[in-house]
Amino acid sequence: MNGFIKYPEERALEDVAFGRGGRPTRLCRMLLPVWLADVRATIYDSEPYELIDRYVDAAVARCGLETVAELAGFFGLDEVVVDRAVRFLVAIGHLSRDPATGRLVLEDLGRMSVLEGKRYRRELEDRRKLYFDGFTSRPLTRPYYDERTVTFVDATRLRAALAEHDGPGFTPVQPIPVTGLDPSALSSLETMPDRDWFNLPAQVVGPSLAGPPSQVFLPAYVVRVQAADRVEYLAYTQAADEADPEWSAVCSTVPEIGGVVENENLAGRENGGEEDAARKWVSRRFSGRFDLVQREDGLLHATLPAGAFTGSGESGVPLSKLGSFVMMNTWFFRMWCDDVPLRRRALLERADSYLGARTRIDPADAARRLERFGRQLGFGPLPLGELRELARKAGKRALAAQLDALT
Repeated sequence: MNGFIKYPEERALEDVAFGRGGRPTRLCRMLLPVWLADVRATIYDSEPYELIDRYVDAAVARCGLETVAELAGFFGLDEVVVDRAVRFLVAIGHLSRDPATGRLVLEDLGRMSVLEGKRYRRELEDRRKLYFDGFTSRPLTRPYYDERTVTFVDATRLRAALAEHDGPGFTPVQPIPVTGLDPSALSSLETMPDRDWFNLPAQVVGPSLAGPPSQVFLPAYVVRVQAADRVEYLAYTQAADEADPEWSAVCSTVPEIGGVVENENLAGRENGGEEDAARKWVSRRFSGRFDLVQREDGLLHATLPAGAFTGSGESGVPLSKLGSFVMMNTWFFRMWCDDVPLRRRALLERADSYLGARTRIDPADAARRLERFGRQLGFGPLPLGELRELARKAGKRALAAQLDALT
């Protein structure tokens, strides 16, 4: 495992092969460019309307009423009552008076309040950071603002950060030519109906750059997936161990990313030696005979007897590798065993580890992950009831109870 992303590359490959039914052919570790923008804006606080305030704002906005007398006559109220409401709405910035005529004018704050049915008040200046991808200037989604899970690499620390981590390196990828943040990125974000998902809530208005954007990098696994008639690139980042749809769309359309992946893929085919390297990896952990073949799915499979899956580290092959992948730089091979009881045991251990590590379990997410484990170990998407029965027969009562709760 590397120091940038907390889960191993094999998990991304498992998601492609057994969660999505795709055929992974190469995995590249990349640092994707991101623009970090320091943004200044105004933030508004909202509260429920007082009844008369709501109707005064609406009458000015929709009925063209422009004086206290007109409003009082329209509502059948005393002018003193209406004047008090108007003065309050002027004080909080919903209305203003024309200096020449004294007639009432609806301000932007009042217009926004009428449209959304909330009484907005102008608050202090808001300062926030916003991230945009370095290729298309599309804003990043809210999960990328969780500093507990996502860490961006500052450009000035890039070289030192790469040197600190063991294992295969990450390749910085830049657009050619290098372009700055699109000047319209902020205004486009402000008009998005789902702007809160991009860390710009509706009450934050008038965003503008407080200074020049700086460039940072987002670590990602980019997996080349071969379909019958096309190739796509799926991006896995720190935000989740499933493919990010926005970043995957960027990776599949940006030629600079495709060029890096295809160069690695071509170099791997030309250099050859993958079978020899895979055989050496297994032989260091298991001295017996085993099969190494290229299956119809295009993946290199190492099929070992049940007795090979007895150890961890350099002694034996860990059972956790059964059905999964072994990374070898940017290529990989799959570990397999034809022994059904051993694969059943691996399935139960994997399910037990997954469910036991979580205090809160979403039944739908758990069902998808357990089905993936079943496909990974050659059983297909087992129904939860059948998996629960396997756990009960194996004496795993706690696991059986968890599976029973899920059903």
